[in-house]
Amino acid sequence: MQHTRLMGFLLYFLLAAGCSDSNDTQVESRDSIRDLRYCEIAFFFSGPDGLTSETYNSFLFNDCPQQDWEAIDFGAAATELGAILARPNGPRRWLMDRAELEGSDAAERRFFGNLEFRAVANIQLGSTPPSPGAHFVDATVKRDSRFLFFKDRPVYELLAPLGKRYVMQSYAQYVDSDLSIDDLESLAPRISLPIGWQYRERLLDEDLEVEDFKGLATALRDPLENTYQRAEMLEYLEDRVVVELYNNATMQYWTGHMSEQEASDLKLSPPWIVSDHIVIADKSVYAQSPEAELNGRFEELTLADNIFYHSATNLCTPELHSSGLVKTNQSRRYQELTFRAGRTVPYIVNHLGERFVRISYAPGTEDFHNSLPPGWTHGEVQLNEDWRVMFEDVIKTVEIVDGSHHYQGPVFLPGDVAPPTPAQIFTHKMIMPTGENLFAQRAYECTSCTFEQLQSIDPPPGWVKGPTQIVFAEGELRSTPCAVPSTVDFLPDVPGNEYQIIARPKSGRLLELTPQGPIVITDVLRDTELRFPAGRRVHELTSPEGDVYVMFGYGVDSMDFDISDFSSPDLLDGYPRPTGWSYSTRILERQLVLDSTGEVSVLAFRGSVPFSTWEKR
Repeated sequence: MQHTRLMGFLLYFLLAAGCSDSNDTQVESRDSIRDLRYCEIAFFFSGPDGLTSETYNSFLFNDCPQQDWEAIDFGAAATELGAILARPNGPRRWLMDRAELEGSDAAERRFFGNLEFRAVANIQLGSTPPSPGAHFVDATVKRDSRFLFFKDRPVYELLAPLGKRYVMQSYAQYVDSDLSIDDLESLAPRISLPIGWQYRERLLDEDLEVEDFKGLATALRDPLENTYQRAEMLEYLEDRVVVELYNNATMQYWTGHMSEQEASDLKLSPPWIVSDHIVIADKSVYAQSPEAELNGRFEELTLADNIFYHSATNLCTPELHSSGLVKTNQSRRYQELTFRAGRTVPYIVNHLGERFVRISYAPGTEDFHNSLPPGWTHGEVQLNEDWRVMFEDVIKTVEIVDGSHHYQGPVFLPGDVAPPTPAQIFTHKMIMPTGENLFAQRAYECTSCTFEQLQSIDPPPGWVKGPTQIVFAEGELRSTPCAVPSTVDFLPDVPGNEYQIIARPKSGRLLELTPQGPIVITDVLRDTELRFPAGRRVHELTSPEGDVYVMFGYGVDSMDFDISDFSSPDLLDGYPRPTGWSYSTRILERQLVLDSTGEVSVLAFRGSVPFSTWEKR
């Protein structure tokens, strides 16, 4: 049963192996490797760090004769290597003319049956089994490679909406054994392209190089298991411009590529607004529409005889900063910007230290002379190499109030190092009840404030102090719920508004009133991911209905608290629990992730016992 379950999601990750280091060999002696046949076997292993795959490739040792290939006992091969599964990937045929890949001639060689193979790839799949993949979905491959396609020869390309381009690197003959290189020019009707995608054959008028980006390549496969690699050099717009539309009624952005003349002629009526901003990045591509379930999937719309794709959605009404100088917001988008080496790129830094890169400006306002709120700064970064900026899911946007400049973030500038995860994470909140019901409130947190600073706060009318707790899960706040104000200033000695909204309990119920205090369940608007690493002890409560809640916050009076106490199975002896609920504790064999996905059920203990907070998993 385990092997059957693994097969589903390993098929997706096999792409990473099948398209990765297969060319870890010298090919200079050949004029071209186009249409040469090879086979691969991917072996999957389970270890302390999760699942890994190791791939063996037959290229240059043999042409993978079908009779010998079919005679291999893949189960026995897996047992020989101590793998949980061996998955054949072949036969296949190359479509590039030359391949160069950093590797070692000392790579391990093995015979499986009568065929010799070389170990060419080792890929970490993660500690948690991923969901099964799908066709036309990106897979990231760690490798240092260069594929060359010769002038005057055809290439077979996939064109995704809003920028991404892929070139077929190999075609498979195990889904359709009769598929040949001559069939590729008319392949489109057979591969069920997603909305907006195109497949084409193109004759090269010059050599085409397809390379990875700083050791990472992006590949995908079609339903016939043909594999493609992203060709990033083809994504730079030359005779096309980016046109972005905004719908005031839906708060959605729609983006299209067109000629300058088509852009000049574009006229739309409200609620549509056509942006006249100039995009400063050298390249902008999108991975998917905001609500799409898979990357590579887009919503399409035709307006004024032009096709646009849903590229972003504002999640809140833009908030005017108290200074009146900038507007801030959150939007959901899956965008990648590339700035080429040699560029000077402006950015701003808010009072929380978050950096935002400038993405566009209005004509005539290229020079930056705008004032910023107190505690904010601006600067420029000189690029020595290409800089790729990724915006995935919910991001923050900043707009100069006159509309002259737009920024997105937070980002790490080149050379920045992400701060280490603290060994102990303490949290304290300022809470404002909103009056809709007994549980509705807004919770604001300052991640950099001390307990002493919290104690110095005299809550303004309508505000109360929340519990002080230690959090023993690693994690991140991916976005904040919409609220005005989104930040609040409680400490006059600290520049700017140091507390920001992190959660909005919207409703709840009293579960039980114990002698030590109330136990409540609340529905909370919060977008967080909490991670409990393997080897960590977790404490869980299970309701009579089978719902499991994991404790992630525990009340403390100061920072002088040892997180190792939570490794004790006796920590919660004598701690109250709801009637009919069962308590258990365990050491995790693998990482546990609690993903709120915007709304989560929270169990909270309040009263004379240490406050504790538990999230439903």
